[in-house]
Amino acid sequence: MTYANEAVDVRTVTTRTGRVVLNRMKTELIATITDAERQAAQEKERAAAQADRLVKDAESKAKNALSASADVCKAFFETQIRLATAQSEKRYAEELKQAGEAAEARSREALKNADVSVSGIVQRVVYGEDKN
Repeated sequence: MTYANEAVDVRTVTTRTGRVVLNRMKTELIATITDAERQAAQEKERAAAQADRLVKDAESKAKNALSASADVCKAFFETQIRLATAQSEKRYAEELKQAGEAAEARSREALKNADVSVSGIVQRVVYGEDKN
């Protein structure tokens, strides 16, 4: 028989049976409290274990994210280096082409002007210097 839910007036319980009932109720109450404390301790242990798992999972995910970010940054860096190299090689080729065209134009102009000087030299050689 369980007496945990019965209301008992301690002042009216004076018999041996009444004391037994009170002791049984006290024992059941202590057992209920002890069971509740045990369940609370188990729940606390489960919560602590879950917290540890969550922390480890978060650390693992953070490490993976950091590694992935480093890989992405490295790939981006290498791509930017290749792009900059290609652009500088293109600009170098364009500058070289322009410089070559400018040198060729100056050479042609020098050749045109050289014809006058050469003809003067040839005349001086052929006819002498006095004839100019």
